[in-house]
Parts: sequence; structure tokens; C-alpha cells
Amino acid sequence: MHIRNQEELEKAVKLYSDRRHGNYSVYNYLFTRGDIEFRCKNICGWELKAAKTNGNGFRITGYGSAHTCKPANVGSGFLA
Repeated sequence: MHIRNQEELEKAVKLYSDRRHGNYSVYNYLFTRGDIEFRCKNICGWELKAAKTNGNGFRITGYGSAHTCKPANVGSGFLA
């Protein structure tokens, strides 16, 4: 999967996480290589890795298991 920029990548991960009722946190921003890793705050095993492409975009390079933790607090912005 190809994402246009870092902002869209973060929005996509947040939307996925909210729909799966999971909390996530960004663990690593490796700016020199352009890698980003997202992991669940509750250590349920979910993770997603993305690498910067030659342009400004990112591509998904790794995906762990689905969220299995308790529902997160979904904000009014998501519900709207």
C-alpha cells in the first residue's frame, strides 16, 4: 500500500486503530532512513511499519496481528 505523505499515514493508522478500538503509539521515527513504526500502547501485538519511498510517500513494509485489546475512548471528532 502506498501513502502520499506522513500526515496521511498517521491519519490512516489513527482511523484503522479507532475502527478496531485500539490505542496505538508511535515508537520510532528513524528520520535518516525514513522508517516509521507504530505499535499498540497496550502491547497486544499489533504493529505497523512503513518506509519512505524515493518520493515523499510511504509504503507499508510490515504488519503485525490485529488489535485484541479493549476499546479505546473514541473522540467526538471521529464520531462526526
